[in-house]
Amino acid sequence: MTDSSLTLRTRNRLPSDAAWLFPEYEFESMDPERHAGVIVERVLERGTWAQLHWLFADYGEARVAEWVRRYGFRLLTKRSFALWRLALGVEDYVAPAWAIEAKKVTTQAVIASEAKQSPSCKEEIASSQKTLLAMTRAEQLPKKMETW
Repeated sequence: MTDSSLTLRTRNRLPSDAAWLFPEYEFESMDPERHAGVIVERVLERGTWAQLHWLFADYGEARVAEWVRRYGFRLLTKRSFALWRLALGVEDYVAPAWAIEAKKVTTQAVIASEAKQSPSCKEEIASSQKTLLAMTRAEQLPKKMETW
């Protein structure tokens, strides 16, 4: 078959075209259960659509969502973490105490700077936020992976 979405599996059940994601590992000896954390991380971060399809078929949406909830904050880029939280409906997640404290400080600084803005500036920001929110809602990812 020449279908580009077809992902051949190696004897260890991993997609054969995913070896490049694990240059520091001996790919043929990787175990999908023992190396599940690194496999989920690398495929979510840099995998192809076919590899993502394999990941969700093999590990299941609930297991991947739990990994994102527990480890995504630390191991994924901010962009990937935000994407997968949205796609998988992960609302609460594990974050280190320093990150939670930093967010509080940043939020307080934003609130303080907003208080100093002129009314016309506040109206412009509110309008931009409404536009961005409308665009985001129109382009939201499907909640269920089955639609992929």
